[in-house]
Amino acid sequence: MRPWTGAPMLLAPLVGLLAQRGGGKPLVVTGLFLQAISLAWQATLITPTTPYLDLVPSFVLAGVGMTLFFVPLASLVLESVPKSLEGVASGTNAAFRELGGVLGIAVLGAIFSSYGGYASGLSYLHGLGPATYVGASVVLVGAFSAMLVPGGDSRRTGPSRRFRRASTRSRCRWAARPRRCDHRPRPGLSRSGSLDGCRRDGRRRRRRGGGGGGRRDH
Repeated sequence: MRPWTGAPMLLAPLVGLLAQRGGGKPLVVTGLFLQAISLAWQATLITPTTPYLDLVPSFVLAGVGMTLFFVPLASLVLESVPKSLEGVASGTNAAFRELGGVLGIAVLGAIFSSYGGYASGLSYLHGLGPATYVGASVVLVGAFSAMLVPGGDSRRTGPSRRFRRASTRSRCRWAARPRRCDHRPRPGLSRSGSLDGCRRDGRRRRRRGGGGGGRRDH
């Protein structure tokens, strides 16, 4: 198992650079597919007489897949939500990771116990094969699910790109509309006095950065 668990220590810096340049989503999806292939490969290879060296390539493949998945996962999760929800996303990711570990041990352990046991080497393999196939299937489902995760940094575009485009179009239409003055002449105030108040409000809005002058048509 050392080629499997040792791969992340060697490949993590390289995967981090790849995630910065090309984004984390392709790496996460590729890593899950590699892990699914590796688990299915191991399930077909394992027999009571299989040499250890025959399993090393599948272990290396699983280690590469695990590195591609875990290294960019946190940044991918945070990039998929607005900046104001980063804490919620991080906590949810950690909670599901722990939940997945608990359920994986419980479910795969139950499958192993249903088909085999520790009475002999053959009994052990009878339980290991089905459990490994189920694990590979779950990882494969996770790979297809990861393809639905939005890529890129959504914090640059706000909560929703579609919402921002619609908001921009709305602001442009509002800027193109003819402006009307909100001031109404009060008793004892001339029409020119109302216009002066409208202009003063327009100057205040410009100083605040709101743009737009006073509304002219009374």
